[in-house]
Amino acid sequence: FDFVQASGFTVTFSVTSLSIDANELDSRTHIYPNPSNGTFNLDVSSDQVISVKIYNINGQLIQNRTTGFTQINEFTIQAESGIYFVEVLTEKSKNILKLIKE
Repeated sequence: FDFVQASGFTVTFSVTSLSIDANELDSRTHIYPNPSNGTFNLDVSSDQVISVKIYNINGQLIQNRTTGFTQINEFTIQAESGIYFVEVLTEKSKNILKLIKE
């Protein structure tokens, strides 16, 4: 945007977006099946996974796995039915995904 003032100066504003396209994140990390019976697969494409943390709806850490896997790995939640959040830390990103355990 350019604005011209009476004194002859031009002020230029630049608009920059700081957001990340949600579809871009979704294309790299997937949880399935979701809802799950407690056993689910985590697919991280080709990123090297550093850690996976699973939290319950109250924010309590349920499971913490430090790993070096790529591609697909199986996890099991040994807790009651409900909503869980799976935090995936890779060498390139950090994603938090919602998982429903039936």
